[in-house]
Amino acid sequence: MPANSPDGRPQISHLIMLGTPNMGSPCADVMDFAFDMLGKNVEAVRQLKPSVVAEFNKVNFNRKGVKFSVLAGNPLPVMCKTLVWNDGVVPVESAIWKIKDNATSKNIHTELTGTEDFSSFVKPRLAIGPKGNHNPELPEVPQYPNQVNRNLMDTFPARFVNASYRPQVRSNSITVDDNFRPAFAKEIRLVSKQVLEIEIPVAASANFGISFMADAKVSATLTDEKGVIRGRNLADSAEAKALFRTIFIEKNVSGGTWKLKLENTGPFEAIIVIAAWNDAVRK
Repeated sequence: MPANSPDGRPQISHLIMLGTPNMGSPCADVMDFAFDMLGKNVEAVRQLKPSVVAEFNKVNFNRKGVKFSVLAGNPLPVMCKTLVWNDGVVPVESAIWKIKDNATSKNIHTELTGTEDFSSFVKPRLAIGPKGNHNPELPEVPQYPNQVNRNLMDTFPARFVNASYRPQVRSNSITVDDNFRPAFAKEIRLVSKQVLEIEIPVAASANFGISFMADAKVSATLTDEKGVIRGRNLADSAEAKALFRTIFIEKNVSGGTWKLKLENTGPFEAIIVIAAWNDAVRK
């Protein structure tokens, strides 16, 4: 926006965000490591890393008088080695970071643009009239020293299908957190209706999880070394529509070779990128 508008008001009066990763996503750390272990780089995932978003926030902080509002999805309790309420892509704390006008939704990330959330959250903030709140507020400058003012939702696809691999350009100032490095990573391709079972080495630990990126038509079932089913993430479920999908085992994690059964219920080939990790942390 230009520095000086004719009437002294900003050209944009109100920015409404839906699940915007204002502090990034811990799943991006895990999956970026997984892609690196597989010799591949996915720029859209890298740009969601908290460290990369922090660099963006250092540069983009001037709200220019624009009022901010954000809706955060909170239906899921675990996100890639982090115990935090999230929408399958963004933790609640990341979305509402330093934004006073915020609310939560039980919908996952890809469903925040639906009729329910539009009617209850977006429309009242855009409407002009006695029930609307259209006029912009002046930002509280001390509270927003590093506020992100760009929506990153459009930088990645809603589903991981034939995503492009592009060279990464890493800043030397961005630190790498090895705590999010997965113990196991693998890429699988399944043709339509194919079922495949893969072995995953698991160390005895406080907890254990599988995170993966796949089309919503892919089902995943995790069994332990005794053949007991410990978790599922089924095709076409609400969780399956998330960009990052997780199966979390909270306790009784014994060492051994566990198995992950994958089934492509869809009509097209599916690409699945898997990361396995231990010892999730609570935020």
